[in-house]
Amino acid sequence: MTFGSGSARTTGAFAAAALCLLLLTPHLQAEEGAIAGTWRGAGTVIDKKGVEQKVRCKFSVGEEKQKQHKVSGKCTSVKGTSRAKGQVKKVAAKRYSGTVNGRKADDRGEIAIVLKGGGAVLQVSGSRGELRATLKR
Repeated sequence: MTFGSGSARTTGAFAAAALCLLLLTPHLQAEEGAIAGTWRGAGTVIDKKGVEQKVRCKFSVGEEKQKQHKVSGKCTSVKGTSRAKGQVKKVAAKRYSGTVNGRKADDRGEIAIVLKGGGAVLQVSGSRGELRATLKR
């Protein structure tokens, strides 16, 4: 059974479609910006000599600009603190990769972030060693 004139049905259908779009937009925005924010967690660093250290990390990921996110962070162990800055871009669903630079000119590395559930796995490999950490917001 149909109610109203043709233009009223068209307007009603348009309104329903617009309402669906409005309801879905926050979900879509949350998915696209899911990586942005401050992340904290713990992990392990293995230096180039093979020595393993436990670390606590804090990373910040900026909002997407020109299909990239700026990243900056630090990891602290009993031996000290390392800092890095760089950028990542989305390479697949819930996967980001890019490059980071440390304080010294030769401190360069590759970074990968994989979103899993409510957290993320961070991996950095570079000239001084490798890091793997599990992070939460």
